Amino acid sequence: MITNENDFLGLLISCADENHNCDVFEVISESGMSDIDCLPFMKSLQEKGLTETLDMETIHIYPKAYDIYVPKAAELQESIVKASKFTIKSLQEKGLTETLDMETI
Repeated sequence: MITNENDFLGLLISCADENHNCDVFEVISESGMSDIDCLPFMKSLQEKGLTETLDMETIHIYPKAYDIYVPKAAELQESIVKASKFTIKSLQEKGLTETLDMETI
């Protein structure tokens, strides 16, 4: 399910061929969204210089898009680390932990 621009970029990357081109109709089909719902993502990525619409059927992905894409696993890991740090900090503030050091986490 596409919930944000990063998810859409990940979909484009997964649909890309060896020339870093995506078939628009495949992207729309894989996204589960309508073409109208995909347009804001496509426009935003193009405005950021990450993609280019070559024609009515093809989107090209530029190399820097691969560099900034954050895979789902990395997003999940980052969320878990942030939640853990917040929990430990809250416990420390309440005096429930004495030996936990935030820098070691």
